[in-house]
Amino acid sequence: MEFKAQTLTGTQPECKFNIQFYNDSRLDGKKGKPVMLYANKANGKKMMVSCNDRHEIYPEEMEQLPDDIGVQKHSAVFYRTEVSCSTSKYMLESSMYQNEFLGFEQEKDNHTLSKLVLLPLGKDEVDDRCEMIFSK
Repeated sequence: MEFKAQTLTGTQPECKFNIQFYNDSRLDGKKGKPVMLYANKANGKKMMVSCNDRHEIYPEEMEQLPDDIGVQKHSAVFYRTEVSCSTSKYMLESSMYQNEFLGFEQEKDNHTLSKLVLLPLGKDEVDDRCEMIFSK
């Protein structure tokens, strides 16, 4: 199973992600708020946005969200930080891979589709492919 590429125009229910915020003192020292992104499946399970050891994004099925993360590095935990020039845009840095951010990349075979990827960025670098806007 994989996250399928979707067009970025319009709002489609299957393209919406939920965000779970965590308050965890063991994660102190990292900039940003620890979060998990997930989509709800029809069977009530959650599909987490996770990264693997090849620095790729993949869906990870979970029965329920953890109440506590318990470790500083987790495949499904990202650190949400504000983009310095905006108060409504954020970037999500992988807790597994420092300076790698969740972003969108166009599919090679179909440029109207985009997929979630990890993009390496230098310190204080901003890439609009990694900027995300969260709504309630």
